[in-house]
Amino acid sequence: LGRPRVAFTAALSMLGEFTVLATMAFLPTFFVEHHGLSLSRASLLFSVYFATVAGLQPVVGWLSDRFGRDAVVGVMFAAGVGGFATLAATTGFAVALPAVVLVGVAMSWVPPLQSRAVDALSAAERGTGFGLVRTVYLLGGALGTTVVGSVADAAGWTAGFGLLAALLGAGVVALAGVHAAGLEW
Repeated sequence: LGRPRVAFTAALSMLGEFTVLATMAFLPTFFVEHHGLSLSRASLLFSVYFATVAGLQPVVGWLSDRFGRDAVVGVMFAAGVGGFATLAATTGFAVALPAVVLVGVAMSWVPPLQSRAVDALSAAERGTGFGLVRTVYLLGGALGTTVVGSVADAAGWTAGFGLLAALLGAGVVALAGVHAAGLEW
């Protein structure tokens, strides 16, 4: 974790995990309370979210091998910014359906970022090193449900889901900044 590339990967993964856990914890409730949808429609959208994530796992892994891990993660996180911002700022099933697909795209971040972590480790470090990176990002990401729940309680669902858009946006900006500066992070 003392190496910038490993630490940066852990930080990006922490943003992703924070967002994934908050999304899984609150998405159906959010659809019912913020969008005014029935439980069946909220459940359908939750299924669309999971189907998108599951279906994209091998695709984004292949894309990250072909076009680069950072480019793919940047596009995915940007899709999530659009999806979460749309969900936070609007209501209704017709708007929520494409937005939840964008959120699912963003939450498919695991293959490229885990591969990025493995790429940064030597063969001798991969078992323990990857375990440490994963432990760190899971622990940090676990705060997602508490933080987003607290924000939603204090300031409403728009603020809670807007926070998720902002965090993914910070990830996009960080990736762009690292590449613009020519850093090997």
